[in-house]
Amino acid sequence: MAESTVPEILRVNLTSSVLSLKCLGVDDVLAFEYLEAPKPEQIKASLRTLYLLQALDIKGSLTMLGTELSKFPLEPTYAKALLYAAVAGRDTEADCLSLVAVMSTENIWLPSRDEQARDRIKKKFEDGLTESGKSDHSLLVQVYRSWDERRGLPKRDVLAWCSKHLLQHRALEMARNIRGQLRSCIDQVKQRVLDDLSVDIDLPALREKRLRYCLAQAFFMNVCRRVPGSIEPGRGN
Repeated sequence: MAESTVPEILRVNLTSSVLSLKCLGVDDVLAFEYLEAPKPEQIKASLRTLYLLQALDIKGSLTMLGTELSKFPLEPTYAKALLYAAVAGRDTEADCLSLVAVMSTENIWLPSRDEQARDRIKKKFEDGLTESGKSDHSLLVQVYRSWDERRGLPKRDVLAWCSKHLLQHRALEMARNIRGQLRSCIDQVKQRVLDDLSVDIDLPALREKRLRYCLAQAFFMNVCRRVPGSIEPGRGN
């Protein structure tokens, strides 16, 4: 066991921290005097990520998009997915807000030893999705939507519904609060940034696939391309 706790800056993704430093006017983040300096490779990886997200230009300078991304209390990748969703239409924006909010809170599922029961509940939620639109992300959106539709019911009825579906009401309440904060962040984004994102957008017709499209626009570095007999990692372009 380590004699002391490893500083957080040495354990977490530095992308948000590097973006914040850029917004504060720190041009050379590699030479910045950190209390506990992370490895140069980590900083360079964060700079590359921000460049690929178009938060920094080729010279490493902050872009207008980068400034807007920094206003979100999220990793820049999640923030950019939200911005794409904002220009994709009201339904897609609502779905992406719900998804990011749920993923930003604690686990919405209650602990259960009965995995088969949980699988049956998840399948019940998935019945409202088309076959080609089913995914873990769409499932979380569907769960949140079903819970939120019961907002006007007495709290005891909502709690009973959550218990029946193995859902943690507290986590969903927290997700709703986060969702409202993110909605306010989107409202403050400069219209010019949204207009720039909408130039080349090519949306699928299916609602669930539009959500997947927006996620792919921001998380393209996490994808792979299927090649017979192997997997070729995404090249980030």
